[in-house]
Amino acid sequence: MTPGPALFPLWVGPSEPPIDRKVMKRRRDVHPRLYRLIETHQRIDNALRQEQRRRWPDPLRLTQLKRLKLRVKDLIHRFAASRVPA
Repeated sequence: MTPGPALFPLWVGPSEPPIDRKVMKRRRDVHPRLYRLIETHQRIDNALRQEQRRRWPDPLRLTQLKRLKLRVKDLIHRFAASRVPA
């Protein structure tokens, strides 16, 4: 089962912490796609932790989040491997 864009609205919102200048400087050194993938991975991880902290976590939601997190992790590794100079 492929989780669709319905999961993405959970990550967008004013509850995200502000980004400090040091993080912004490091962001310029990282490829934009890799940065977005890492950011997405962190947001999925936060959503997964929130779901696990619930009194009765939804097992289906946990499975979807775990699979999505693994998929993004694989994309990060594939992207990083394709950028390594030979």
